[in-house]
This record gives sequence, structure tokens and C-alpha cells, in this order.
Amino acid sequence: MHNRATKEYKTIKKSKFFNKRWYLKTYPDVAAAKMDPVQHYLQYGWRESRNPCATFNGDEYLRCNPDVKAADICPLYHYEKFGKKENRPLKLIACVDSCTNVFPKGATNKTFVSGNKIKKNGKVAIFASFFTDGIIPDYVVYYLEKLKAVTDNIIFIADNPVFASEMDKIKPYCTYAVCKRHGEYDFGSYKRGVLYLARKQALDKISSLILCNDSCFGPVGGSFVDMFNIMRTKKCDFWGVLDNQDLSPHVQSYFMCFKSNVLKNKCFYDFFASVKKQKSVEEVIRCYELGTTKYFVEAGFVYKTYVNSADIPLPRLNKTVYPLYLIKKFSFPLVKIKALNRGWSSTAADCPNHLLEFLRKHNKDLYGCIISWYESRVKKIDTKTYLSQKQLLLDSGMWDSKYYKKYNVKSDDLLDFYIQVGWQLGHNPSKFFNNDEYLSLYKHVNMCPLLHFLLSGSSSGYTVQENLYKPSNKKIKEYWQIRDTRKSKRAVYTCITGNYDDLISHYYIDNTYDYICFTDNTDLIAKQRVGIWEIRPLVYNKLNPSLNNRWHKVFPHICLKEYNESIYIDSNINVLSSYIFDAVAAKQKAFLLPQHFGRKCIYSEAAEIKNLKLVNPATVNVLMSKLRKEGFPEGWGLGENNILYRNHKNMVLRRIMNDWWYMLTKFCARDQLSLMYLFWKHRISDIKSHFIINTRQSYKDFRVFRHNSVIKKPNNKKRYLCLFAGYSAKGKMEDYAINYIRHLSKIAEVHYFADCQMKRGELAKISDFVKFAGAERHKMYDFGSWSKLFGRFSYEDLYKYDGIILANDSCYGPIFPLENMFNEMERRNVDFWGCTQNNRVREGTHIQSYFVVLSRDVFTSYAFTDFLKNVKVEKVRSDIVKKYEYRLTGLLSRYGFTYDTYIKPEFLASSDPIDLLNQRCPLLKVKNFTVCGHTMKYSPNTYRLISYLKDNYEYDVNYILRHLDYLDDEYMTRLDFENWKFCR
Repeated sequence: MHNRATKEYKTIKKSKFFNKRWYLKTYPDVAAAKMDPVQHYLQYGWRESRNPCATFNGDEYLRCNPDVKAADICPLYHYEKFGKKENRPLKLIACVDSCTNVFPKGATNKTFVSGNKIKKNGKVAIFASFFTDGIIPDYVVYYLEKLKAVTDNIIFIADNPVFASEMDKIKPYCTYAVCKRHGEYDFGSYKRGVLYLARKQALDKISSLILCNDSCFGPVGGSFVDMFNIMRTKKCDFWGVLDNQDLSPHVQSYFMCFKSNVLKNKCFYDFFASVKKQKSVEEVIRCYELGTTKYFVEAGFVYKTYVNSADIPLPRLNKTVYPLYLIKKFSFPLVKIKALNRGWSSTAADCPNHLLEFLRKHNKDLYGCIISWYESRVKKIDTKTYLSQKQLLLDSGMWDSKYYKKYNVKSDDLLDFYIQVGWQLGHNPSKFFNNDEYLSLYKHVNMCPLLHFLLSGSSSGYTVQENLYKPSNKKIKEYWQIRDTRKSKRAVYTCITGNYDDLISHYYIDNTYDYICFTDNTDLIAKQRVGIWEIRPLVYNKLNPSLNNRWHKVFPHICLKEYNESIYIDSNINVLSSYIFDAVAAKQKAFLLPQHFGRKCIYSEAAEIKNLKLVNPATVNVLMSKLRKEGFPEGWGLGENNILYRNHKNMVLRRIMNDWWYMLTKFCARDQLSLMYLFWKHRISDIKSHFIINTRQSYKDFRVFRHNSVIKKPNNKKRYLCLFAGYSAKGKMEDYAINYIRHLSKIAEVHYFADCQMKRGELAKISDFVKFAGAERHKMYDFGSWSKLFGRFSYEDLYKYDGIILANDSCYGPIFPLENMFNEMERRNVDFWGCTQNNRVREGTHIQSYFVVLSRDVFTSYAFTDFLKNVKVEKVRSDIVKKYEYRLTGLLSRYGFTYDTYIKPEFLASSDPIDLLNQRCPLLKVKNFTVCGHTMKYSPNTYRLISYLKDNYEYDVNYILRHLDYLDDEYMTRLDFENWKFCR
């Protein structure tokens, strides 16, 4: 226990997320006790929800990683020791957050009463508000102005003090206003408004009472007048703009309207008069947000909504996350302020920048109010932490104030605006950093993404997707003009095989070097010159693409005989500065390479490679045994071999390269597992003097892309991998399944695995359509087959694909072209999707697992890989369904991934197949053609379905008939079979 504590202590002390001064200043009791802050945090602090610095949130880390919480491990220790390697979600806190919780000096309690009386039989609105800065935002004033058009009196209750001048903004619209802290949230404000009406004896004399608050802006899509005209025709006692099915069905409390019969009932006054201060906002939601609807329904009142969530065929239960969809489809009048926050909206189409662009075009007045409110939220912060972070952005080269002016922000300090609020609105800091791309990888980041990149992402191996640094055509032209008039003995070269990467021209070009690309891409070879690159065919092309690439990487003195020195650069790296060329000139070494960004020796690299299943673990073990046997020490150093400078005349280096090729071909093709060993073996003792800065961390000098990283346009064909799970009690490949696999092979690379023993020759039936086919009885059903297939791929292999399809043989089809479904779902731009979903089970809504498509972000995430590798044998099939099918959707959703289904939520896979066909569902479950789900008989229902299919669609019903014969050939009951033999 003592040793473990010592190890934890050292890890925490070294962590960049532990700030000793900050900890002692923030928690003065620790300083007063004269305790070592590291020791206090380890023993007590993290258990008491104390954070180790201003940006690391321990409680949030434990919430996102329940296994860590269950193991009772210090969150920071776990992250540094394990979480960082496992790409665990890390939600950092922006240091500006702590500056928004105190009311400003000068803000005081204010009350305003106009001379207007509460109108008899009139409409009254109670408007609840809360802001910490003592200012009533312009968008609230705009809301009140439009609300006044449909009401006779407005009562304004704010749960905060305000500056005296702010009351003048709302006087034209309000009859009564109170701005005073009460701490009971919106329902406390509603209570005070109701009590005011009761004191005025007006509660039972008005025709209706509206309860609304400042959590929305509007009206946007339609006017309040239009909404009230529509709701006047609906028979109900109270209504709202939208219901929410999350937790329990209820009217959302940001806009509710109660009619006179409810107001006159004593229960109305009793409910709101009983509102009390709760311990947390969660308790407010439980008691009042959910409780209001439940209370009045149990009292016998009926409610309606302007838009019914059941009419919205989108997966999330809280439909406010689809603001633009609501506006365009239903002329929805209100949008939640949260919709302008990153991560709130559920689809890319509803993200803040699209929403703001819609407002700018269709409602400039409201757009101006919202932007001015965001500008007012920017604080002048002079803490050392914030100022140092701000300077970090200024020095990064990725902040461009001229570029940022295109967003028409009027803030005095544009960088402050971007750090605090601009990034949430979809603003990029410059053309060199893409917020959307970064946040798509780090889905749990809840702070300025560029700041997160500089503090964390750049030091943890972050690679970008889109090449934002491109040399001008003028630069490229100048390079070729110089090169064509001189002869150089130095070359920069790269190698691309198997279309593993796209060829990019470096942003920084050294005109004294020749740039050469070796490739097997015939299109590139035919062009001879692409950008700065002279294109040459492969010198060595005898092995697989990966080893052919390695050969050119290892032997520059052979493939570039005419040069004396060279710099090999991986094709997924862009050079942004002269750093590498300056280092070559300054160090005067025979070779240079980048130090690894995270690990310190071959042994730790080997452990990581085995953990990620990049190669066969047995191969790695053999190599590591050899190294240990020869005495190669731990901690000797590790390079990341994505850049290699070499002097071709150095004979020792040539011998090392020959040995390196031997190690790559005879032991393991992972080049980082052998090069350091060979330097040690050849007595290169000062290895650290040969290191240059890591390319991933030196973001000013290099930019590293994901392999095959150029973002594809929506119309470009995506590359899919299909993992197909099969089963046959008789070990036979059925025609319907072969047909299904044949169609899948047109859109994906198919790999097949069956949970059964297949007869000899059966798997050969699908050899033309699949890249791999296997079969064994593992008793883990479809998820076991998917797990086995997934485990065959390394992370490098997986990154070649844009999506993974999980499919099985429980369906007939496709009735309609699968391409139609894929085109539609790619347009919706979600993280994972399926054909149908089931929202009728106690465990919650889930995508039905017979057809699921996962984006690269999902199938490379820790959440999914950990889920799939832990599939186990269960006693009964129902446990498989509960633990895996039901659980997968919820698990991925909790990690921030969005989903949707092709078919509307009200239709299950087990729904009437004719209804599904009318929805153009391409797949029909086999069980739809059975009686009671087991004995396969030609029942009247089966006859109806097959006849309908034959008469209306091109699908060959013989696939179904032969399968039903096969399943039930011993006791098939043929009902009126002779009358419909024509189906065959």
C-alpha cells in the first residue's frame, strides 16, 4: 500500500494538471494545516470533490468513467497512468467559468409597479428571469415586446438584483417587476407572480395565465399571435409549446398557459404557493418541471402542446435539441438559449453557427440582440492563469484577429470574445484551426477548443483531419523555377503505397532540397509532377504495400543514390517552418529523428502496441524476449520515426539500416520496436543528442494528419467495412443470406463469421463477395461474431474506413437499394445510425442491432472498442439482448455520440412488414414471416406478405420460400399451397 501511494504521489506531482500554488490558494484550510498539497489531494482532496488545478475536473472524469469510480481510484492518477493512453474522455474547465457566479457591485434589489391594473378577463404573463451580471439582456426585452402583443399584463420576476438603469428597459411592457435574489429558480419566480395576482384578487378573474422564462429567445419561426390562434382551437385546460418524453411525459416549463378553469381551482394556488427552495437544480426539475404536469393531470385537467414530440421523427426525447428542424417544419416560435452552446444541439444541421446564420438572414433584430448579449458576457479577467492562457493563444500562430473580424463582433477584445463565448458560436480563431474538427474528436471538451489543444491535445498525439496549411501556387512555381536551374545533393522524400495517404505539398518549402515522392499510384506517376513533388515509381515493389513503403523509408542511400543526404518525412506530415532544416545544419549529426511524444523506450511502446492490437502480440513477445536476452535496457530512449534525416555517406548508418530491414522482415514490421535497439547495438551512446522535437507537439513547425485524412465531400463515396454475423443450425449458407451479402459487397468490404460449424464448401459460396469468411461455435451470438471480426483489425487498419456496418442474417432483403438508405443517412450527419429503433422496452430506446452503422469517431472510440472486446458467453439469449443490444445505444449516447434511424421511431422491425415497406424499409426480419416466432408455416399472414412482395416489388420471393422450406421442411403446413405455387 505504501509503495502504491509513493507511485501515485510521484505521478501526481509530475502531472501538469496539479498546480501546488493554485491548490493551496483555493483551499486555505490545507495551507493552514501546513499539509503537503499533493498528499492532501491523494488522501482527501479528490474524495471531497476538490480539483487539482483550475482546469481538471475530477468529479466529471469519474462521472464519464464509472469503472474508475467503482475502483475507488484518484481520478488524476488514473488519467495520467491509464486514461491518457486509453483516450478516456477528459472534460477540462475553462478558467473563465469561475468568474460568473457573483453579482456585480452596484446591482441592487429593485421593484417597479406601473399604474396599469390587472385587466379583468385578460391574458396575464409571468416572466421569470435570472442573470448574474445585473443586466437585462436585449433579447429578453425583445421577447417581452413581442409577448406584449398577445397579453394584457406582464409580471416580471428576476431571481437576481439589477442595476437601476435596467428597469427602464422593461417599463414599457410590464405591469409589475421585482428583481431580487430568492434562489428558488424559475418556479420560485412563478410562485411570486402567482402570489402577487392572489394579493390583487385577480387570479380567478383573468382568462388565462402564461408562465414563461428567459431560457429561450424568440419569437423566431412563427409569431406568438399565430401560436395563440392555433391553440385557441384545441380543447384543453392548459398547454405548452412542446412536450418532453424524457424521464416522464411533461409539458416543458419554459412556456405554459393555464386557462381560467384551472386558475379558479384551489389546487392551482396551492401548487405554486408550496414551491420551496431545493438543494439542486435536479431536484427542481424532479419536483416542479416534471411535477407540474403530473400534478394537474392527476387533478383531472387535460393538456395539449403546440407541437407534439411524437410528430418529430428524430431520436432524442427532448426535441428542443433540434431548433432549426422545429423552426422550419413547425414555424416554432422559441429556441432554447442552450442551442447556442456547443454540444447542445443534436445534429450538425442544428449547430450554433447554422442557427445564427438563419437568424441573421430572417430576423436581423433578434440576431443583433443575441450577439450584443454575448458581447456583454465577455469579462475582463486579469488573473495570471487566464492571462497566461491568452498569451499562449497569441503565441500559437493560430489566432488571427483580421480573420476573426468576419464574424462582425463588436467586442473591444476579439480574443477575449473567442475564448469565452465565440467558440461556442462556431467561430474559428483563424483559417489554420477548425473548431468543429477538433470537437468531433474530443467530444467531451467543454472549453475553448484551441485552448484545449494548446494545453492538452498537442501533447497527447492529436492529429488533424483537414489540411489548412497550403503553399500558394506562386511559391510552388518559384520552387520549380529554382530547381530546374540548379542541381542539389539533398532531398526531402516520402513514400505512398496502397493509397494510404493523400499527397500534400509542404507549407514551408526549402528551395535547396529536391522533393521526391515514391508511389505505386499510377495516376500520380502519370502526372510526373504534383505540387512540389517529383513523382517516381517504387524502386522496390516485391512485398505488401506496407513493407514496400518501409523499404523506401529504410534505404535512402539505395533509392536516392544521386544524393548525399536526405530527410524522409511521412506523407501525413506537413512542414510549416524551417525548423527541421535548421536542426540539420546546427546539429551536424549523421542522423536525426523526433523524440516520441509519450513513451520513453521500446518496451513501453511494445506494451502499447499489444494493448491496441496493432500486430500479433506473440510476434511482439518474441522480439522483446530477444532484446531482453541481449541486455537492451529499459528507458534507453524512443523516437517517433515519422521524420528521418540521414547522411548517405555514413557507413555505420548504412549497416544499421540493413539490420533494420532485417528486423522489420524477420521479426516485426512496427519500425519503432527495433530502431533504438539497433542504435544501442551499434554503440550509438548519445542517442538524445540525435533527437529533435516531436512533430505532434511542435504545432508551429509541423502538422500531423490522420492517415487518408483529406475530408471527403458529402457526394464522395465513403469506404465502409461490413462485419456480418451468421448462424445456421444445419451448417449451410442459405440463398437469401448470400443474396444479402452480395448486395452489401457493392457498398462495403464484407467480413463474415458464423456462430456455428459450417459444412465443407459452404463458405466458398460467398468467396466472391467477402474478404474473409470464418465459422466456429462460440455461443456468443451476433455480438460474439462481431467481436471476433473486429478483433482481427489493428487501429491502423480501421482508420482506412469511414464507417463500420454491423449486420446479420436475420433479415430478408434488400427490397430497396441499400444506397438509398445510405445516401439519406449520410445527409443527416450523425455519429451512428440504424434501420429501426425500439422505444418500447423498459431498458430505454435503442437501435435494433440487426443493422447498425458506426462512424469512424465511434468505432475507434474507447467506449465502443471496450464494449465489443468484453462480449462474453451468456446463459440465455435474452441476456445477450439486454447486455449488448439494449445497452449499446445508451452507452454511446452517454459518450456524446448522436444517432438516428432511417425508419420513423414508431415503426419497429417487428411492425407489420407492409407498413415498413411503405416507409421504404430495405430489410424485413425473418420472424415477420413466422407464426408466433417459431414454427415456420405458410400461414395466411405469410401468404399475404409474399404475395404483396411479388406483386409490388422486384425482390425475388423465392429466396424467402426456399428459406422457409429449409427451416420447416419436417413439419411444414402448406395452406392452400397449390393456389400460389406461381410464387415459385
